[in-house]
Amino acid sequence: MSNIKSKIYFKKNLDSLHAGVFANWDINIADENRARWDSTHQLAYIYDPKPSGLYGGLQLLTPVESLSYQALDNSDSSPVQVFDNFTDNEKRQLLSGGVTNINAGLSGSGKNVAHLLAGRLPNIRLGETKTIAFAFTAGNSLASLQNSALSAQARYRSLKTPPAPLAQQVLVCPGTSARIFPSPGSRFAFYVTHPDSSGSQPIHVGNSLELQQLTVDQTLYVINVDSVFDSDYTPVQVKVLRHQADFKIAAEEPSNWPVEQALSLENTSINGQSWQWLIRHEDAPANQDVIFLDNSTANSPNPRVRFTKLGDYEIKLISQSAQACQDSMSRRLRVFAELPTSLSPSTTNSWQLYPNPAREQLVLQTEERLGPAEIYLYDQLGRLQFRQPWPAGQSQITISLTSYAAGGYFLKIQEQGRAFVRAVQIVK
Repeated sequence: MSNIKSKIYFKKNLDSLHAGVFANWDINIADENRARWDSTHQLAYIYDPKPSGLYGGLQLLTPVESLSYQALDNSDSSPVQVFDNFTDNEKRQLLSGGVTNINAGLSGSGKNVAHLLAGRLPNIRLGETKTIAFAFTAGNSLASLQNSALSAQARYRSLKTPPAPLAQQVLVCPGTSARIFPSPGSRFAFYVTHPDSSGSQPIHVGNSLELQQLTVDQTLYVINVDSVFDSDYTPVQVKVLRHQADFKIAAEEPSNWPVEQALSLENTSINGQSWQWLIRHEDAPANQDVIFLDNSTANSPNPRVRFTKLGDYEIKLISQSAQACQDSMSRRLRVFAELPTSLSPSTTNSWQLYPNPAREQLVLQTEERLGPAEIYLYDQLGRLQFRQPWPAGQSQITISLTSYAAGGYFLKIQEQGRAFVRAVQIVK
């Protein structure tokens, strides 16, 4: 017997559909047949009870929510009389009546028997496809018929079981989302618990699954549900890549830093591969008021810098991993002009330096009487630009700036073991 395929289309959702096959075999002598039910193999069969008789079977190949089977003959005990006028109501009764009349024609030499095997398909949505399949089998004994049924079931399952999805590992950045696209196939069931565990249900059925705000590793189980039967499950590993930006401000982690000293930044990020330093003085653009020293740059892992202005700075490190995961860390630092402890605040306030910014000259003035002192001017890289004595007892001195380029400088006055340092801006 060749394959018989039938497609039925509906224009609305169906709560359930009962579909089945009615068969009247008439093996050898039609009035001498018997009908039985083999629940183990879901096999309805009719046979000629004579020793050399043949067997014909009707088998359900697909899983259904509920099954109906009826063995029929012309006797009064038959659920319906199908040999006179098989009505639509009788067909509906048999298709949905369950397994109630499993034998027919057992008395005497047999009878003219028939049988009906059906299954219920629930909840068919518009546009959805569901399959119910039957096999006709034959044999010269019950054992051979059952073997044929097993072969038919195995063959159908092999044809209608899709391949398992390929194993995969999904790498994601912390706190980000990831979409899993299994293959081969187009429709999959996704589980967060093992599919074989009690009560396990898929969290999603579709062609892909999106996971959001991932912070910990997890294992998903994916089953290909493209066909009548489900594939084996495949675990999918979702690994959250550990990546964290961090750094130290010198060894002591200070909150204040003297302007005349260079600062070494130590990158301590975890799994970082590239870096960007953004050092911002108050509301100024990043890296405008800082100089990178010793050939280091804003992209060096451990740069050395010097500040050009006093005040509050935000030091921010953006770290990126090999997988392009980004993280950032910020610290604040107050930059001040360092004064020796022997110089009291009142003494500090007696110093005046003007104008600042300066264009052609700079005036230094103090109210206190000084001993001999030295005046030093450094550029932003710490290189000495000039050195000039300040005679003892002189309260004011003027410094010419005409030979110096515009930019940030540091002015230092050294006198008898104490010092005064001030940032100076030269403009042109």
